Amino acid sequence: MKTKSLNIDNKNVDDKSDFTQGSIIKKLILFMIPILGALILQAAYGAVDLLVVGKFGSTAGLSGVSTGSQVLNLVTFVVTQFSAGITILIGIFLGEKREKRIGRLIGASTIIFTIILVVLLIGIDLTQKLYKNSITSGISRAEFYLSKFLVLATLIVLQLILTYSSFIPATLINGMGTAPKHFLSNFLITIGVQFICTLAWVSLVSFVLYATNSIIAAIFTYLIGVSLLSLPTAFYPDIDWLKYLNMQFYFDMVSKQDMIFKTITIALLITLLFAFSGLQVFKRKDL
Repeated sequence: MKTKSLNIDNKNVDDKSDFTQGSIIKKLILFMIPILGALILQAAYGAVDLLVVGKFGSTAGLSGVSTGSQVLNLVTFVVTQFSAGITILIGIFLGEKREKRIGRLIGASTIIFTIILVVLLIGIDLTQKLYKNSITSGISRAEFYLSKFLVLATLIVLQLILTYSSFIPATLINGMGTAPKHFLSNFLITIGVQFICTLAWVSLVSFVLYATNSIIAAIFTYLIGVSLLSLPTAFYPDIDWLKYLNMQFYFDMVSKQDMIFKTITIALLITLLFAFSGLQVFKRKDL
């Protein structure tokens, strides 16, 4: 009886998440409701800010909050569209039975979202020269630089937590198969190595921001950098270390200890190189 009940439950779960059978409109509405609720809450957040500032603040403050809300909504909508596109790609890979591509997609999307945070946290400060207020108030350039770097490292951790905390419950609910042996330990190793790789990309993008003061250059650094860092492997395929210059690590790589060691080594060297270079560039920057 228990086996029969379990099969029925699994069938019900499959029916709810399978868009190839039954009414598609009903299932789309069920998937739409949480996203719609999040967007409504985002709009309400800005509206509440306007109400509070309008009642207790000045017209200048009201204008500032209104402008800031529009910018925040723009960033939110861009990130939401990225998420929607990634969700579609995940569905395509699942349908094509290419589950390994999902891990690579999630890893790349985590880096992209983190780079967006880098641009928001550092790019605006540099392009508008807002860092002058902190430096003239007595904070040294090294302290300013290191504080930004530590905040970015914390945001990477939060980004990884948010990414995988939503993926794990979805996996458990929809039943994507039996977890392999040593799954938890390998999963934690994957997250740890991805953190180091993401930190390396953050160091590289931050260095470009400090050197050029250009947000566009920072964004294209990752888009072009992935291709450029793969070129040495094409010219020198016999040098194994060059394969890890792209600083990407996936779950299926955990089983090989040399891959873990080489990925971490390359990522740490790139992190130290560009973090130190970025600090030197920032120290020489004119106020």
